[in-house]
Amino acid sequence: MKTLKKISLTTALGSALLLGACGGDSDVVSSPGVAIAPGGPGGVTLPAPGPPVPASAGTSVSLFMAYLAGLSTTEEKAEPSPIADSFAVPDNETSDPQALS
Repeated sequence: MKTLKKISLTTALGSALLLGACGGDSDVVSSPGVAIAPGGPGGVTLPAPGPPVPASAGTSVSLFMAYLAGLSTTEEKAEPSPIADSFAVPDNETSDPQALS
């Protein structure tokens, strides 16, 4: 009987912990450049997105490769650049693959 009580107690405690972990709010605003104050006057400012991908990068493979080669390879804290919904990466089935480095 003691074993059954231990199993029941462990199950109830585990369920309570799992349900408690599901709640909460991260207080993070997804809008760039918006200051948020989760509880005090010293809020956090999110960085603005990078420069948008130019429409000319989708016109040819060479322009797309030039755009990719011009991106920073050392910046680790920058936000991603916005891409237009109508942007399509140009395809090239005739030439060899090109290295980005």
